[in-house]
Amino acid sequence: MNELERQRLQAAGAKLRYPPGTRVELIHMEDAYAPVPPGTRGTVEMVDDAGQLVMAWDNGRAFLLFPAWTASVSFLRRKWLRNGFL
Repeated sequence: MNELERQRLQAAGAKLRYPPGTRVELIHMEDAYAPVPPGTRGTVEMVDDAGQLVMAWDNGRAFLLFPAWTASVSFLRRKWLRNGFL
């Protein structure tokens, strides 16, 4: 598997794990330029083709989050999909 295939599979997995409307709480974030405090809650608006989460945070901030590299999140509520609960 080459790097492009690995990234495509990682993005597809993120789209399954974080469907739009999923509520998450930030545990930790490594971003010195635009940090979000731990404990901040938000809603996933979409996952782009790079596997980044487009977030709408409850505190009004909005930006991309890449959980595989820069942040840890916990789920508050997950959505049902056709094949069951994620």
